[in-house]
Amino acid sequence: MKQGKTATNTDTQKERGKKMRRKITRIIVKDFLSWMSICFMAFMQVAGVDIPNDTYVVVGLILIPINSALNPLLFSEAPEYIWQRVKPFFARITKLRNFIYPAERRGSVGWNREQQKYDKPNQQSTPKE
Repeated sequence: MKQGKTATNTDTQKERGKKMRRKITRIIVKDFLSWMSICFMAFMQVAGVDIPNDTYVVVGLILIPINSALNPLLFSEAPEYIWQRVKPFFARITKLRNFIYPAERRGSVGWNREQQKYDKPNQQSTPKE
């Protein structure tokens, strides 16, 4: 009986760790993208590109506060909740795309474009003129 509880606890701990890694990764990527835009503007200015001061004002007064406001949202369970709500929509879009553009029309692996030139794709024959 103890093995069952231990396995469940271990699975729960692994799941918690996985969720925490996702949250931290989201925050790191968001912060990286946010701050790299500022660094990119600074490097451009050092390289001699004239960047208007208004651009820095917009970034400092609008984008950075939005970045900070998103941190609590990303630490919460909201992204998982939103993804669970949006996931069926994306699944329907994917099914529709596959219906409209089957794999053989999208150039997937296993589809030989050269076979279009022949009358019978499975037999070696002369190309159409």
